[in-house]
Amino acid sequence: MAASLRAGGYGWGHAKKALLEAVVDGFAREREEFNRWMSDKSALDAELAKGAERARAVAKPVLERVREKIGF
Repeated sequence: MAASLRAGGYGWGHAKKALLEAVVDGFAREREEFNRWMSDKSALDAELAKGAERARAVAKPVLERVREKIGF
């Protein structure tokens, strides 16, 4: 890209388009995954519930120690 810019006939508009294409192509898999989750809200809610349960399991002992230290 730098060589094309130096050579002329290739400006920042071209560079921005190339960058956009790279970003769109680079995140295609993630965009497909996002669209899959958004199209199946019940599966998304179930997955979020699993994550919340794992987070609770990690947070519970920490919160118990904090409450014990502050006298609750």
